[in-house]
Amino acid sequence: IVDYRPAHDQPTLTFLLPRMLPVDLPIDDRFIKARAKHAMDKAKAVKTYLESSTSCRTRLLQAYFDELTHKNCGVCDFCLRQKKEGNHLPLSQTLKALASGFKTVDELNEALKEHRSDAILRALRLLIEDGKVVMEGERFLLKSE
Repeated sequence: IVDYRPAHDQPTLTFLLPRMLPVDLPIDDRFIKARAKHAMDKAKAVKTYLESSTSCRTRLLQAYFDELTHKNCGVCDFCLRQKKEGNHLPLSQTLKALASGFKTVDELNEALKEHRSDAILRALRLLIEDGKVVMEGERFLLKSE
């Protein structure tokens, strides 16, 4: 009725099922490789997040969770740096150039020759995010109030 086992000073392990030989273990190589790939993808995503200096941190996180958005958060280090640089962007000149109607990027570059094209593109991006400019196809227009 009673199965007495005296205490040992070493840990003991009791197998509930008969022990399998290593060659008989049911190992799914495809599952293991898929898990390893998934772990590597997660590590790469973390590395991208940490090293990125060209994207909004919130947008990176949202992309990681497959929640895509086209708006920046406005509060991460990237967005704050963009806002600070925005003081040097041709925002008002871009708005004036768009006042006459639809413009493509090439037309804006021609109208604002005194500014670099990357500064014009950053200005457009900020104006779109602020809701002052809309993009239709490859053309830009002031948003009507």
